[in-house]
Amino acid sequence: MSGLSAAEHAEIDLSLGAVVVSNYLSYLTMGVVLSATWTYFSKFPTDRWWFKALVILCVGMSISDTIATGIWTYDWAVTNYANPTALTLMHWALPAEGLFLSTCGVIVQLFYVWRLWIMSDMKNWVLPAVIGCLSIMGWCTMCWVTHVLATHSLISDFTLLLPVIYIWLGGSVGADVLITGSMIYYLDLRFRIKNQASYNTQRYF
Repeated sequence: MSGLSAAEHAEIDLSLGAVVVSNYLSYLTMGVVLSATWTYFSKFPTDRWWFKALVILCVGMSISDTIATGIWTYDWAVTNYANPTALTLMHWALPAEGLFLSTCGVIVQLFYVWRLWIMSDMKNWVLPAVIGCLSIMGWCTMCWVTHVLATHSLISDFTLLLPVIYIWLGGSVGADVLITGSMIYYLDLRFRIKNQASYNTQRYF
């Protein structure tokens, strides 16, 4: 890399460094996912078959995403080391990861939409509908982003999609916040109802 200018050095450090760090984080989180998967199948072997199918599907996409990140890192850090031209080209792993990430996310969020509806005794339609709309909106947005990335050859074209990605991120975060808050509310409500029933039973005896 001694023949490269200072600007090219800075570009390589910024681009390649981000990909390498994300690769390490991908391996780390993949270990967490595999550990959680093992725990799930060990503790809940009698769960419904479609619960297990969803888990296997999401884990499969997570593994595929990790493999894609590893290939991307190898291509940039080893095969095309010190080759600034390669860093300007769109790598196939970028749109693939966008598709894996968004599809896995929408599956999990829609599962919790169903779960919240069940926890509300099938009475609350508004909250699950709002969360479902945010989730599907985010997934559709990322499908369009994936299409754009797959049909463009320069990595610089990614910056054109930043406003749209912020829309996806806002919708996904909003859905996750609503899911978390709703789960806390319904679990706390069920806990208080159970304690009240236990207290009333003790008073009766």
